Amino acid sequence: MSIIQYNQGYHKINNHRIYCKHCQNGQPTVIFESGLGDDSSTWKEIQDEI
Repeated sequence: MSIIQYNQGYHKINNHRIYCKHCQNGQPTVIFESGLGDDSSTWKEIQDEI
């Protein structure tokens, strides 16, 4: 199993602060969006597998 390194941080878009986390690991681009009060950790296991 390889270690995945992410670039992450907050960005301000249309007066909203949005947390973004990305790694450059090829294509296609996959976007995960958390909702209903969940944070990005909801997708951690799935992100690491893709």
